[in-house]
Amino acid sequence: MIMNNIISLENPPEMLLEVKNLKKYFEKNHGLIDTLLGKTEYVKAVDQVRFSIRKGETLCLVGESGCGKTTIAKILLGLLQATEGEILYKGEDLTKCVPKRFKELRTKIQMIFQDPYASLDPRATVYDSVAEPLEVNGLTHNKHEKVMAALELAKLLPVEKYLYKYPHQLSGGERQRVGVATALVMNPDFVIADEPTSMLDVSVQANLLSLLQDLKRKNNLTMLFITHNLSVAYVFGDRLAIMYLGRIVEMGTTEIIKNEPLHPYTKALFSVVPRLHPDGHGKTILEGDIPDASHIPSGCPFHPRCPEAQERCQTIVPELEEIGNERQVACILVSKMIPV
Repeated sequence: MIMNNIISLENPPEMLLEVKNLKKYFEKNHGLIDTLLGKTEYVKAVDQVRFSIRKGETLCLVGESGCGKTTIAKILLGLLQATEGEILYKGEDLTKCVPKRFKELRTKIQMIFQDPYASLDPRATVYDSVAEPLEVNGLTHNKHEKVMAALELAKLLPVEKYLYKYPHQLSGGERQRVGVATALVMNPDFVIADEPTSMLDVSVQANLLSLLQDLKRKNNLTMLFITHNLSVAYVFGDRLAIMYLGRIVEMGTTEIIKNEPLHPYTKALFSVVPRLHPDGHGKTILEGDIPDASHIPSGCPFHPRCPEAQERCQTIVPELEEIGNERQVACILVSKMIPV
């Protein structure tokens, strides 16, 4: 696995992406009167997030819907502007790039979207959809060959069968493969996959994950893979970043977190993963709904749902802390810094 290579090499691969203290706050509008009175509330969609990804690695960002995963993806792509923080791509801060330079760097950062039904123009053929990024960026030299190669990489075979079909003539899995080809046609260094299998049938999900694994291995792709499904993350990720209410609460290699989850939220997510042979420890411990991001609980955001919560969890905001073995956890129950 790529993960093992990263850990074992004396000279690890170069750092491709570093995210430092990223924040994205949305102002919550309460109407004209509150605006005149200066009453302003913010939805803290992303709050002090930091992570890094080395070349050739896949980091899986895992959490429930509404925790801020897709917001991070949109900020990395430049579709949203960060409130604060740095995004270093090959050492250059994307948040401070002039538009021309950002557009140059952006060609090497591509995305596979969640919804294969909504992400394709119903009036465009497969060929036109895959060729569009080349045309937008003025990279039309050998356009036909590039489109054909991208469709072949996405395993839409024979390619000639699909070139002039429209989205309504394709299955869900085929549409998502067009999305994969559209991302690959730019020959990217970094691919963001936002829940790419969640809209597909289970059998089709397995085929698409197999395709992405194959592309990772053969093309040394670096990926940020966003999912709410811990089972998918276990199979696909080299490292996991568990996210709750805009913050990363645990991060480390997939194998270590799978074998010994430390944060109560990670344990709770693990408890709802389906098992073929449930043992006596299969009780679901994740209860309740994720709170409103404009009214985040005091102290640890997870404490109202946490089965291990203590009184001090209501007042102490835990920071993501290095605890050894390339692992970080934001929980006072496992922290070395905060006394009991």
